[in-house]
Amino acid sequence: MARGRVKQRRASGRALLGAVLVLCALAAPSGASAQTVEAFDLAFKDWMRRHRVAQGVLAVSHGGRLALVRGYGGLDPEASLPLASLAKPITGACVATLLRDRKLTLDTKLGDVLDPFFRRHGDPADMRVRMITIEQLLTHRSGFSRHANPDPASGAALLAHLRAYGGAQPHLNEALARALRYRLTRAPGRAYEYVNVNYLILGAVIEQASGRTYEEYCRTTLLRPLGVHGARLSDKWAALSSYGGWSLSGAEYLAFLAAFDRDSKMIDAATQRWMLTPAGKQIDGDSAYTLGMVVSRDGAGANFVHTGLWAHTQIDVPGGPLFGSLATLAVKRADGAAWFAFMSPQPSKPVRADLYRALWDAANRVKAWPQHDLFARYGVGKEPAPAVVPVATPLKTGDAGKLGDAPARN
Repeated sequence: MARGRVKQRRASGRALLGAVLVLCALAAPSGASAQTVEAFDLAFKDWMRRHRVAQGVLAVSHGGRLALVRGYGGLDPEASLPLASLAKPITGACVATLLRDRKLTLDTKLGDVLDPFFRRHGDPADMRVRMITIEQLLTHRSGFSRHANPDPASGAALLAHLRAYGGAQPHLNEALARALRYRLTRAPGRAYEYVNVNYLILGAVIEQASGRTYEEYCRTTLLRPLGVHGARLSDKWAALSSYGGWSLSGAEYLAFLAAFDRDSKMIDAATQRWMLTPAGKQIDGDSAYTLGMVVSRDGAGANFVHTGLWAHTQIDVPGGPLFGSLATLAVKRADGAAWFAFMSPQPSKPVRADLYRALWDAANRVKAWPQHDLFARYGVGKEPAPAVVPVATPLKTGDAGKLGDAPARN
């Protein structure tokens, strides 16, 4: 039998915030001296040259206006790109819409919201899973571990899932049933540990609470209202679903980040206050993991950061071998600057830290942000008005309210 091999590395919250906190104190790369948004382009090209990174995409916005989009090494800057763990903020924001609409609370327990799932698929191996709350999943405090036990959404569990179902469809129910064969390492709520399974479970929670598929709910309730119309689960990595399966362009991802604005209609005032309060969510000092983002505060307000890392090679997969190596980065600063970066193959940790420094410093160097907005040019914004249906061809009974594809995932 062909053997699969998986390598997955995700930056811990402590390492991620440590990188953020030292950004401003370090000198800029030699190429990033411009005082316009071109400072980002110079910094990114200089970083790629120094570290021999083959391909990349960079998108930058400020004050809600898209200022720059560039592709490097032959990558199309408009291409839809696999996000890896940058999918987690999408899932977090989708959960926020359910909190806003009173379909969930932060204290909702899995034993209540997923009771129909447990009746169909059986009880979890560890009955403490039923006591895990939505808040504990959002903040990576469920009690699952990737150290004492394998991450139930990665490693051997993911290899087995891909071997059985391939990567092109989420099969979320099947992935969750497999994951819940694993036991907790500690009691829910006791400690922070970044584990993919937390956001896999949240995908199933979204389906159960909304009555729709995870992908369709997030696309119609969250992404389209933010002007993101081309978002989809990746053709190749849909199996990563709610913890790593989305595919968006750089411009689309920056438009999505508006969900975390103070005046966002996606996150209500109560959830905003919870999101920005570090108590019970700390990673390091006053930084917190919440709604799929690492949040820290400075004098200007809240900064949001997340990274995505994915490296996977597996031969024994229906439909053919799966392989990929990439890293992603999203930053939304309190001063209105935001950027998205994609790079392939996945650089080492020191090389990624160098990019952190370079782009943060580039933002500091910009003295005059452009007044133009490129979002519409890249297909982001209000959807065109639907075509008028001719009177001669009325809608068929049963077409109204159709949800699209049946629940293939979660």
